[in-house]
Order: sequence, then structure tokens, then C-alpha cells
Amino acid sequence: MLWLIFALLAALFFALADAFAKRSLRKTDEYVTAWSKWLFALPIIFVFLIFTGSSLAIEGSMTTYVALILLFCFEIIGIIFYMKALKAGNLVSTIPFLSFTPAFLLITSFIFIGEVPSLFGIIGVLMIVVGAYVLNIRELRKGLLEPFRAITKEKAALFMLATAFLYALTNTTNKFILGSISPIFLAFVDVFFIVVLLVPILLVKTKGIVKQLKNNWKSLIPIGICTGLMSVFGFMALNMTASSYFLGVKRMSILFAMMFGVLFFKERKNLTQSFIGAAIMILGVLAIVLL
Repeated sequence: MLWLIFALLAALFFALADAFAKRSLRKTDEYVTAWSKWLFALPIIFVFLIFTGSSLAIEGSMTTYVALILLFCFEIIGIIFYMKALKAGNLVSTIPFLSFTPAFLLITSFIFIGEVPSLFGIIGVLMIVVGAYVLNIRELRKGLLEPFRAITKEKAALFMLATAFLYALTNTTNKFILGSISPIFLAFVDVFFIVVLLVPILLVKTKGIVKQLKNNWKSLIPIGICTGLMSVFGFMALNMTASSYFLGVKRMSILFAMMFGVLFFKERKNLTQSFIGAAIMILGVLAIVLL
């Protein structure tokens, strides 16, 4: 069960990266934080790439390269939305909406690669929707549909839902590309181009980039280190077990992130309903990826 330990470590470092990012966003904007997250993760992934001796070749047609370009676009927009979500909301009420990624993935996989969702997949989607409803069930007194309407009024929730959809697109695109490139080399190429392509966005959107980096590097570097370690442990787990098992365990990062929100940021408002809603959503994820 070594894969389970590695998968849990990947989930833990994923959540830690979120916690460090949330702390950093108090003093840096979302663009600097997003860029730093991947910049400081790159050396760790590079070392892992070299030591594993993975193939550094891309064997595919022009379609593969088009898919890579689309992947970079989805990743960059998703990363920015993710940071905007963390900045606008708290971890306890925002992170659970990332559970929608597997639900969106069922839709994108059906549209783009013809995968038909199973009965348990449909049940899982319904559970995720129910969990999202429970997150805002305090609004029920205003009307039956108010918990859903409340989501549309929360900027952080909308950003996280958009991120979840974009991550579903990246998962579908990754699945297509992986037939032509090794997983670890794809991770390195992906992160490298994210770092490069975020630079012009930084120059346009952010003022005082150097000053932000100089004054806050101590809080930015841990985000990248945790992201790099998450990638390393994630690939180690993937090498030992099925991707569905890994993804199911990795979603434990949602509960880890919520616990960090309580411990480090004192996010205790509507705590019980948030954890119940998140637990239902995670069960929905498990139904999609494991059954």
C-alpha cells in the first residue's frame, strides 16, 4: 500500500500549497503568486525527471502539438482563476467546489473522446451537486433554490467552478497527449511553458513585480516547493496504482485544505455544513473515479 502513502502525501502537499498561496495573497497579487507557484516547482520536477530517466521525446502528429497549445491555454487560465478564487474567498467554503472537476470531466470526456458515463458516474455527479447545495443550505429558508442561487452570488465559488471546468478540459487533453509523451516529461514541459507564458501576463497585469518578489519571496517559495513535491509524490503513486484510485485519494486534499483554513486562518463560519457538504462531494468523486 505504498501508493496510498504517496497519494496521501500528494494530497497533503496540494493542500499545503493552497494554504501558503492563501497567506501569500494577502501581500502579493494573484498573478505573481500563480507564477511563483510554478516557477519554484520547476526545479523539483526537473530533478525528478532526470533521476527517473524518462523519455524526452514527443512522438505525435501536428494534432498532438495543437493539443499541447490548448493544454497550456487551459492551464494558465485555470491557474489564474484558481488564485482569484483563493484570494476572494476562504478555504473552507471555496475549495470544495473543486470537486466538480470529475463531474465536468464526465461531460468533456463524452463530448471529446466519446466516453459514456456509468451509472455510478451519474450518481456521483448528483452527489456533488447535493454537496454543493448543502454548502449553502443556510439559504434554504429563503426558498428551495436559494442555496444554488447563493453560489452565483459568490465570486470565489464562481472562480472555483470555472477552474474545475478548465481542469476537466486539461484532464481530457492530457489523456489525449499521453499517448505521445511520457507523463513526467509532459509535467515538466507543461510547467516550463506555464512559467514562460505567464511572464507577458505578469508584465501587463502586475505593477511592481520585482518589488513583490523581493519583499515576499519567503512566502512564495514554499508554494512552489509544495507544488513540486505534490507532483513528485503524485507520479510515484501513479506508477504503482490505477489513475482512478490515485485521483480518488488525491481529492482528500479538499478536506486537508479545509482543515488548514480552520487551523491557520480561523475560518469557522458555517463550519459544520461546509464539512458535511464537502464530505458528500468527495463521496461523489469516489463514486465517479472508483466505481
